[in-house]
Amino acid sequence: MTKEQRESMISSLRNAVSIVDAMANDLSFDVSEDEVPKGKPYHYIVAWGLVMMSMGYYVSGQIVKAREDDAPEDAIYYSTEYGWVTFNSVDNVIERRKVESYISILTREGA
Repeated sequence: MTKEQRESMISSLRNAVSIVDAMANDLSFDVSEDEVPKGKPYHYIVAWGLVMMSMGYYVSGQIVKAREDDAPEDAIYYSTEYGWVTFNSVDNVIERRKVESYISILTREGA
């Protein structure tokens, strides 16, 4: 990975972490700032969203639901069939390594 690619990835991660708290200002969401639950950052949802190349609105919605439900901190997405799916259920080694790499960046000071 080049220095430019790494910096771009870190910038994308920082943007993903802050997206939920900025939802009220995004015209694609019909939600007031008071309706956006504050709380845990749910880094695993953000990291999983990056691995799956999910749209920002989907990741934001998952974080809002996780905060409303007080989901486990290692939740990666909500399934209507199974409820909150956690990182421990991921069997694919490559996906696990990618998530772990993103988590390392997201939880680093200043991220």
